[in-house]
Amino acid sequence: MSTTKSRAISSALIFLLFLTSLTTMASANTTKNTENVSTVVIVDGQKISTPIPAFHENEVTWVPLIPVMQSFGAQTQWNSQSREISIRTSNDSSFVFRVGSQSFNMNGTSRVMTSTLAPRIINGSIFVPLSLIGTMTQSHLTWASAANAAVISSPSFLNELDYLRGRSDLTIPDRRLTQSERNTWMSEYIRLGGELDFEAVAIDLINDLRKEHGLSPLVSNQSLMMAARFKSQSMSDLNYYSHEGVYDSPTNLAAVFGFSGGVGENLYRGPTSPIWAVHGWNLSPGHRELMLSPDFTEIGVGIFSGTEGAFYWTMLAG
Repeated sequence: MSTTKSRAISSALIFLLFLTSLTTMASANTTKNTENVSTVVIVDGQKISTPIPAFHENEVTWVPLIPVMQSFGAQTQWNSQSREISIRTSNDSSFVFRVGSQSFNMNGTSRVMTSTLAPRIINGSIFVPLSLIGTMTQSHLTWASAANAAVISSPSFLNELDYLRGRSDLTIPDRRLTQSERNTWMSEYIRLGGELDFEAVAIDLINDLRKEHGLSPLVSNQSLMMAARFKSQSMSDLNYYSHEGVYDSPTNLAAVFGFSGGVGENLYRGPTSPIWAVHGWNLSPGHRELMLSPDFTEIGVGIFSGTEGAFYWTMLAG
């Protein structure tokens, strides 16, 4: 996960603005795909830059093959005479596809696509159904209808936060912690590495927004970081989504972890990427006001994965 932060910052602000314009194009409850609508491709939390955008057509998502596979570290080679594209993935699997053909070669063995849709060329770029990317990379595929986004998550990406999922020694009870329990939780937080790269990226994105409005950056505070992670985990463990919780208010919760002073809180439940969390807050006037408040100087952000597949995000500002 050491490269997550550097990969995210370069394109995050552009992506936030881009998603803002796309959100009006589809409702979050939309089930029927729109034909010929440009689609964002997100690989392991980051928007992929492509010469020609992905698109929806007849309820199928078509993505540009080469830039998407290269984002996974794959090597690609195009043979213009045979109209074949050869791909070697980072785990040494090999694939050969021919434009217009449902037959392909996988690790030296001939196969036929389960989909009736063969690779095609559009304006000089090779496009394939999104499902084919999942086959080659063994990735989890998600369609985020509200933003017209195809989300591709590799196994390694999903596993990066697995140590936060289902750990009995970190389970939070439906009551306030004893001092001993709090100290054990804090020790475990530090043992597991403390601040995650995803949490740091979210703080950077928030500070970038503040900079755009002439505001000073918020400084990461370890007490707020621990309180934010604790809040996200408690919502996952206790199956709730509220600003109250067992400590009644964000200020009371932050005080448990050593922070003194009033605290504001933003919550988000959804995909893993910090881009989605900050984007969601940025679209809501109340949440945006908290991120851009000149009254706050310190910040904590915490993420925790829920058993149902969603991720809980908490931002605390003090």
